[in-house]
Order: sequence, then structure tokens, then C-alpha cells
Amino acid sequence: MYPKPLVVRSFLYVEDNRPVLVFDTTQHAEAFKNAFQGAEIYDHKEHVFLPTPKGLVLVYGANSGETAYMFHTSQQAKDWLTRLQGCGEISPTGLHHTRTVLVGKGGPEHATEPVWPGVA
Repeated sequence: MYPKPLVVRSFLYVEDNRPVLVFDTTQHAEAFKNAFQGAEIYDHKEHVFLPTPKGLVLVYGANSGETAYMFHTSQQAKDWLTRLQGCGEISPTGLHHTRTVLVGKGGPEHATEPVWPGVA
């Protein structure tokens, strides 16, 4: 069984408003980058820079420790979640929970099964 990939945290790169996912290993980051069109890795090999998702309106720290990405519509949130390939979840609570994606809980209990090729 392969180790589960884990996004330990996420943040917004302010220079061009791109989401960044920080993975637990460089191998998981590289595998995710290879499966996500437009993703890039620079100096920090665990950091994967993503294109700004369509409809992104607001980014904030959620009370439960994740980074919350809020969208104009629920469909835009679902579309981005699909592109994240298991590395996030729709917020279960809150005023705009159906259009908010939570990423980067940071604990092994929140890791997902690998869904992209090349995860070792």
C-alpha cells in the first residue's frame, strides 16, 4: 500500500493570487503537479503552485485549521475540488459552506487515498 498523500497546509501566493498546496513529501508534490494541468514547483519542492481557480472570491483561515477557498458559486467550488483530486473537501458548515473548499488540515487522519499515478 502506498503512503497517503497529505496536504499539510495551503496558502495564497499574493504576487499573483495563486493557491499553493504544501505536501508532506516532495514525491507527493511532484506526482500531484504532474497530474494537475498548469501546476508548478519552484525552490521549495513540497510547494505546488496552482493556477487561480475560476470564481475564487476569498481566501481565509478556517476555524478548524484549514485554508478556506470561497467561490462565487457552489458549482465553481465543486469543479475546483474535482481538480484537487481528493486534496480538499467542501466545508460542512458555515454561511457559505456549499461554495467553500477546505484544504490543508495538516494531520494524518485527514490524508486521502492517492488518486493520481506516480504516488510512491
